[in-house]
Amino acid sequence: MDSVSHNQSQRLKWRTHVVFATLLMIWGAIAFRLVYLQCYQRSELIQKSSDQASFLEPIPPRPGDIVDRNGRLLATSVVTKSLYLVPRKISDTWQTSNKLAEVLNVSAESLFERISRHREKGFLWIKRRLDDDTSEQIEQ
Repeated sequence: MDSVSHNQSQRLKWRTHVVFATLLMIWGAIAFRLVYLQCYQRSELIQKSSDQASFLEPIPPRPGDIVDRNGRLLATSVVTKSLYLVPRKISDTWQTSNKLAEVLNVSAESLFERISRHREKGFLWIKRRLDDDTSEQIEQ
């Protein structure tokens, strides 16, 4: 009986050593990876995080007004809205074409054909420089 308990004790020690060695290898691999990232890939990772955190977007300046010598306004910039679609996200092209054709006073068939022709695109201009009434109708 004493030899049986001794064998069990030996097995338990062996299992404990295996578990400990496995955990030590895992922690060693993690430590190695952290040192590698900090020492050898530091500049690349700093650049990536900087690129993800900020970006430059140029904002074009608004052209100035044109006035005569008395200060009366002759010409100015006018802000208008434009209409575009994402053709690949439209599920019912015919219904969309019909609704937009009513508001824009264009042929539904030609609008349907144009959207269908550019079905795979992610962006398609429909009409630029919309007046306020047309813009409101489209938004509704």
